[in-house]
Amino acid sequence: LEFRRVLFRSQADSDPAVAGAVMEPQYVIAQPGDTLWAIAQRIAPQANTADLVDELVRLNGDAIAAGQQVRIP
Repeated sequence: LEFRRVLFRSQADSDPAVAGAVMEPQYVIAQPGDTLWAIAQRIAPQANTADLVDELVRLNGDAIAAGQQVRIP
């Protein structure tokens, strides 16, 4: 399965004058067959997967579909 991560930069990344601005959310694109558990293991293999899945559910709901932007913490 292909894993693509889509990152959105904050304005502070491109303009030091606004340092301290809130960063935009980060996303991954769900691939066919992906689960929140699989995404959690890919984005943070050393983390507690169950805790990360709980956070992914909080951010995205408990179901995802291929092609969906899945917000990651």
